[in-house]
Amino acid sequence: MKVIKRNNFRVVIDPELWYKEGHQRYETDAIKICNDIIDQVKRHCDDIRNIGFESDINEVCSHCGYTWEVDESGLPQCCNKAQEEFNQSKKF
Repeated sequence: MKVIKRNNFRVVIDPELWYKEGHQRYETDAIKICNDIIDQVKRHCDDIRNIGFESDINEVCSHCGYTWEVDESGLPQCCNKAQEEFNQSKKF
């Protein structure tokens, strides 16, 4: 007979963020909101072993905002500006 046992218990808080991803202040405001929530939880709750926040990390092009992908030589594949920048850096 199969028995299901739970482990690795955790509480996940998904903050409401007012800015959409990509907005100029999104990342800084999101970090501040998460840290404020952490402070509030610490102030009001016992039995916390560890608390912090995590986020996904995406590598994107600073010129076009698309996902950062390079070929085997390191040449960016997203846009011409990134390729021009790469080629300029190879000249020095």
